[in-house]
Amino acid sequence: MFSSKNKKIAVIGIDGADPQIIDSLLKEGRMPTLAEIKDNGSYGELETTHVSQSPVAWSSFQTGMNPAKHGIYDFIVRNPETLALDLGLVKEKRSFSGKNVYEKRIMEKSIWHFLSEQEIASLSLFIPVTFPAEPINGIQLSGMGTPDIKGTQGVPTLYWSNEIAKEKEDCKWIPLKNEINSTLSGPSGLQVPIKFSISKKGLLVEIGRNKKFVKENEWSDWFFVDFDGIEGMFRLKVLKLSGNEIKIYVSPIIHSQRNPAVPIAQPKEIAKKLLEKTGCFKCVSFESDVNALKEKLVEENTWIEDMQYTFDQRLKATEYLAKNTEWNFFAADFFPVDRVQHLFWRYIDNKNPLHEEHEEYSRTIYETYEMVDEEINSLIKALGKDTLVFVISDHGFAPYRKNVQLNKLLAEEGFLEMKAGGSTYGDIYWGKTQAYALGFSSIYINLEGRERFGIVSEKDYESVRENIISTLKRFSFDGLKPFKDAKKSEEIYSGKLLTEMPDIIPIYKKGFRIEKSNVLGGMTDNEIIHDNLNKWSGDHIGPFQLSENKGIIFCSEPLNLKGAGIMDLAPTALDFFGIEVPQKMDGKSLLEE
Repeated sequence: MFSSKNKKIAVIGIDGADPQIIDSLLKEGRMPTLAEIKDNGSYGELETTHVSQSPVAWSSFQTGMNPAKHGIYDFIVRNPETLALDLGLVKEKRSFSGKNVYEKRIMEKSIWHFLSEQEIASLSLFIPVTFPAEPINGIQLSGMGTPDIKGTQGVPTLYWSNEIAKEKEDCKWIPLKNEINSTLSGPSGLQVPIKFSISKKGLLVEIGRNKKFVKENEWSDWFFVDFDGIEGMFRLKVLKLSGNEIKIYVSPIIHSQRNPAVPIAQPKEIAKKLLEKTGCFKCVSFESDVNALKEKLVEENTWIEDMQYTFDQRLKATEYLAKNTEWNFFAADFFPVDRVQHLFWRYIDNKNPLHEEHEEYSRTIYETYEMVDEEINSLIKALGKDTLVFVISDHGFAPYRKNVQLNKLLAEEGFLEMKAGGSTYGDIYWGKTQAYALGFSSIYINLEGRERFGIVSEKDYESVRENIISTLKRFSFDGLKPFKDAKKSEEIYSGKLLTEMPDIIPIYKKGFRIEKSNVLGGMTDNEIIHDNLNKWSGDHIGPFQLSENKGIIFCSEPLNLKGAGIMDLAPTALDFFGIEVPQKMDGKSLLEE
């Protein structure tokens, strides 16, 4: 079945595609590309990882291993010796020059490394946790984990004449004048002058010698800007330029494709070549600017425009590489479905606190699925008819209606104590704290000898864990029970990094998620359980029970996909090329009879 002389296998990721939505759209005939694959090949549900965060799942995809082996297990992690917090996707360090230096956090070889050793060429495009991009036999464009020029995961700026801008984060107040001088913020606090001039033609934007006119309600082309030798690029949209208001949205400033200061692509020159051939592919963690809509800097229509533009540009780059380079293994992940579900779930969930009936936006999620289905049809053609094609998602989706203050729960149950008046991670009174929550899915015991100020002895470790687990299972607030279960790390994970994993993983019921301030180890004045009043209204992080949060898998050939998991794709690719699958991989080949 797979005897082609020039063997090719491809994995297309539709990040966050949910089986229930896929099934309903297939039945309605609204996803003809995937329907054809299903009819001629095979289709099933794909088991995700604990936890079902995109970086965790895609790390398991590329290594064939569980998180206790590859080391990616939460967005936010801590160093137990120093208690310092860090991003769980990439290691960031400051060099002697003051510039940021990045190292991979993933601890195991990825599929393209195994293939490179056998001189098999790969295209690795936009896969999470591939930053910094590294030399392989082929081409790599980095995905989630790629910072913007400030070192964040994608933070925009709103220039606004309203007084509210003086108090609002990510805003810069500007005067209501025909000529406005302001600044762009870059790395290490560097500032570059930017000038806005209003005329009958629209808004003239000047950065040094770079000048562009932009009309109201229109997007600019890309601007390039230099911050002391580090070049960035951004575009903007003029949101308001009439009446008594000026409102200008400036996208996150990303590392320039024509001269990137960090490894967003390997080989490096491919980034510039793609800029010339297909345009900007927006190499940054949050490729479509979710923060702008979450923080109400832009309206839904502007965000949708950016999402569609981003997807189109990434698809152009992907198709160009598929057609114009030599490769045998292909993997690319696309995020429109994931992002739109996060932000527009409130329009299809009548139990969401922010639910509203809206004729247009209630269709946005389903129309995004249809758009992706239509667009990947051309990509599949670009991959070639003899290519074995998989289309997968890394997880499903669920409503996000209620916030859970896990640290506040631990405090009220006597496991954690804050200093008087304190509410942040830095205010934890370690001398009286047995456990604390951090990240989206992690509870750590303040273990003596491991944590910097540990007070729980090894002999008491198990009893403290058991007490917390039983507390979570029985916990109820105003009749709401947010936890379906709670697991010890060894019940979920196995591997050399098990001792670094969280001690307890709470398993949430659908509709519940940890509150944002608790992700960074703090708490707020809100109740332990309270309404989610953020536009980020759908989620998949949970953690939920695996049976309640599966992804999807399509294959162009008729395979037995029963019980397939995301860790199976790497062994499948190795098997496809006749390479022995390492015993330490947890996945299995889907090509086995």
